[in-house]
Amino acid sequence: MVLKCVQTLAGHIYAVNSAQYSPDGQSIVSASSDNTVRVWGWDPGTNNWVEGQTLGGHTGEVISAQFSPDGKNIVSASYDETVRVWSAATGECVQTLAGHSGWVWSAQFSPDGKNIVSASYDKTVRVWSAATGECVQTLEGHSGGVFSAQYSPDGQKIVSASRDRTVRVWGDPTLICAKQLALACGLHKRLGSGSLLGDLVPDIFSKIAEIII
Repeated sequence: MVLKCVQTLAGHIYAVNSAQYSPDGQSIVSASSDNTVRVWGWDPGTNNWVEGQTLGGHTGEVISAQFSPDGKNIVSASYDETVRVWSAATGECVQTLAGHSGWVWSAQFSPDGKNIVSASYDKTVRVWSAATGECVQTLEGHSGGVFSAQYSPDGQKIVSASRDRTVRVWGDPTLICAKQLALACGLHKRLGSGSLLGDLVPDIFSKIAEIII
């Protein structure tokens, strides 16, 4: 298939930093250095994309904007150090997620739409509740600004990319410990309670379980 430009969408007054289709393919969202997010809709009558809502509220350049998995909301990341959640239907800002101390480069919903992950120049990745706007976890470890963070398709892990020249994969440590504990139970059964190691294994992992809980 040979592709060609079939339409140019103009309206932003400064650089456009990202653009993405809605899940149903009927809308496009764009993020711009003019501090706005724009939503473009498909008009079947003219077979063209037409300018819809302009979402204003950020006080700095908007670097990324993406739809939620159900297409009902939009999340945007900005140089104003905030993440905003917008209603795709009304254009209203329904959440402002504040907490980063540097430019926010990216923001994305989890596959189930319940959480949002953001990446910032403050060297951290943050996980937010989409329902309450509360920061539920701050992931620290990068030694440079974080440019991107995204969920795995199953929503169980997050991958981040940083100026420190590394990619980090973040997972739920309790899941790892649960697997270790399961292995310990099997090891204890094989060794029996009469051996030194067999007696030590359950005690060691009970201490790990106390820390996790």
